[in-house]
Amino acid sequence: MNYRLGSIGCGNMGTAILQGALRSGSFAAGELGVCVRSEASAARCRALGFAVEADPRTIYTHSELVLLAIKPQGMAAMFDLLAPADAQASPVVVSIVAGLTEARIRARLPHARVILVMPNTPLLLGCGATALSRGAGVSDAEFGRVRALFAAMGEVREVPAALQNEMIPVNGSSPAFVYYMIEALARWAEAQGIAYDDALALTAKTFEGAARMVLAGEDDPKTLIRKVCSPGGATLEGMRVLDERRADDVLAAAADACVRRAYELGK
Repeated sequence: MNYRLGSIGCGNMGTAILQGALRSGSFAAGELGVCVRSEASAARCRALGFAVEADPRTIYTHSELVLLAIKPQGMAAMFDLLAPADAQASPVVVSIVAGLTEARIRARLPHARVILVMPNTPLLLGCGATALSRGAGVSDAEFGRVRALFAAMGEVREVPAALQNEMIPVNGSSPAFVYYMIEALARWAEAQGIAYDDALALTAKTFEGAARMVLAGEDDPKTLIRKVCSPGGATLEGMRVLDERRADDVLAAAADACVRRAYELGK
């Protein structure tokens, strides 16, 4: 069996990518193959319409695009397994493994042509954000196919490979930061007597709307803040607290921690 897209690993992010590929119409179910470790994961993938292979080498040698979607800690063992098969194939390897560089992949899989990808889970809904880095030997057509795959699921930007780890807090980890803020505001509202479900829905929709205002491009974030903050008003007072407590420094520290861990995982 040959696949247009084969995935080695299919956790939350890998599943989001494959399901997004199906929902966008970029691929048909029969064109997608996966290799996963547990029978429970295999059953889940079959239920989603993906073909399941027991051996990752089958995915590697029989797929036009190979998605590496396993945990960074498992890559050394996976390289040992795939290396003998590398001479039989020269797939385009699409890696979403945090901290994994093109040089490290090519050192163990020298025939691979590599595209590094930093996606996020909202691509499942068609509103994802993906950073791509094109490796050596990847043709325009090959890169275009991968770019089109992720563009069908949201915003795509090309970034230098050397900055892939720095992209993690920008679009990879940041959904979790946003969920944290939405939850915090909804729980605060609940403590004031507002129904949690109502507060959650309104807060989440407000975040969506605020993001759309930024993406519309008519105003930058600072201008949009000024437009919400009436002189002497309630929002301005809330912003004063955020500034006094250096909320921007907290976010920067969280971003630094993400990047630091990515470099640790890449060693």
